Amino acid sequence: MFGQSGSVVSVLGGFLSWIVREHCMRNPELVAKAWEQMDAEAPTLADAGRMFSAYGVDFNTAELRYIANHPDALMLARSAAAGWPYIEFKEAKGFIADDSFVPPAPKAVGRAGIAIFGSTVGVLITLLVALGGNLKLLAVLGAVTALSWLLALLEFSEVRNRHRARKAIELCAKKGSNIAST
Repeated sequence: MFGQSGSVVSVLGGFLSWIVREHCMRNPELVAKAWEQMDAEAPTLADAGRMFSAYGVDFNTAELRYIANHPDALMLARSAAAGWPYIEFKEAKGFIADDSFVPPAPKAVGRAGIAIFGSTVGVLITLLVALGGNLKLLAVLGAVTALSWLLALLEFSEVRNRHRARKAIELCAKKGSNIAST
């Protein structure tokens, strides 16, 4: 379930930071403010702070300069912010795969969706048991259902982060090929 990318603790930490990043990335006012005030040639620490509040990830000034000068800068910033556990930054190449990165399998998000669907069925069964009045079975099924929901959400967040990391790596590779051709 957790792939080949790390331990349960790192996946849980990734899930919790994913929740924070998703909240930050859905705030278009912060994103717009960060981008309109950033100097692409010489980003400052204030720019880094605005990007942190917009994306929930610490970008350094070299990363900001690279992102701002990238043709698909907004998409690259979002992908890099979401896929941060699986990528590292090299000034010459951009964002590249970390040693722990395993590309997501096709339809991997669909499998996570099936896990969430299965957890939803568990909730329905738990509710039926609650209506029946069996408190011991209700407690056991409630705990199992809560655990299955947590595991399904962990799987979904990990797969989504790996997809975003793959996208950031592809965008950087595309820019590198454009630089070589000019």
